[in-house]
Amino acid sequence: MRYEELKEAIDAGLAFSLANLHTVTICKVTAVNEKTLNCRPVINRELNGRDAPLPEFIEVPPVFMNGGASYTAHPIAVGDYCLLVITERCYDNWYFGSDFVQPIEFRMHDYSDGFALVGIKNQTGAIVIPSVITQIGDAYMQGNHVHDGDLEHN
Repeated sequence: MRYEELKEAIDAGLAFSLANLHTVTICKVTAVNEKTLNCRPVINRELNGRDAPLPEFIEVPPVFMNGGASYTAHPIAVGDYCLLVITERCYDNWYFGSDFVQPIEFRMHDYSDGFALVGIKNQTGAIVIPSVITQIGDAYMQGNHVHDGDLEHN
């Protein structure tokens, strides 16, 4: 085999591998379940020069900011955008409660091992960056609330 042929074969193998290495993609929420959501990538793949839509991903856990016994959870609606973040290994054992164990399957960077970071916006829906913490929408709070400083209600 000539050097050029070997290089072409290696380049083709690398291109194929990179095209199938899933890391992060932009999705639109298609369904909201009790603890998970379904979403569909909004950027299609290109396969052999043709436009190829990606499938809907089902039962994707959303990411909420939490620590200890506290968390902040925002409503999620069909049509919201999210980043689908793909883990490098199968997370099924962890998801069902087992830490520090081998993965159930030897899949890597697979679409079935994703989390949804909801709240991204494209330019047409972008939120203006405020100079102070801004919360808009209805809220429910449970637990103690300590306030220090001025408070104004309208």
